[in-house]
Amino acid sequence: MRGFLFFLCLSGLLLACQNSAPASEQGAETGVTTANQPPQNPNQELRIVLGDQTVQNGQQVCVEVEVHQFQQIMSMQYTLHWDPAVLRFDEVKGMNLKDLSANNFGTNAADQGRLTFSWFDQALKSISLPDGSKIYQVCFTAVGQSGSQSPLYIDGNPVVIEISNAAGEVIGFAARRARVSIP
Repeated sequence: MRGFLFFLCLSGLLLACQNSAPASEQGAETGVTTANQPPQNPNQELRIVLGDQTVQNGQQVCVEVEVHQFQQIMSMQYTLHWDPAVLRFDEVKGMNLKDLSANNFGTNAADQGRLTFSWFDQALKSISLPDGSKIYQVCFTAVGQSGSQSPLYIDGNPVVIEISNAAGEVIGFAARRARVSIP
């Protein structure tokens, strides 16, 4: 059963990565992204914080993905976006979430500024983490000109934002948008 669920999630992620639609900046003006559809359980909300960074041209920068209110989370999926004229994707590392590996990330659209993500607890029991836990890092090389900036944000294009809890309910989601600057 676990193998089937993993295969199903991975297949969905790979199919979603084939979408060639341009990245949209849902929530760009507010600095916060919310889920594409109303949650089944509006009393629970997962929050993701992406930190602002400054990096010299040609240097690598790693942005930590920090979670808050990560209580009894069974699965989550979304898409991370950036400006590929400013940042070149290098790798995902520092994975600190059970069952999280490089296989949970779709990198085939990284040259277009998109990294898809899909994860679930393979034990089907759910996971809880303390506020401020860093679940992974996304690393880039700064390729933009001096004075350029890239937004770094989560949205549901092409992978729809969906976070579920131990009861199988889709819960609320909010993510703080970040900016990577090249001085």
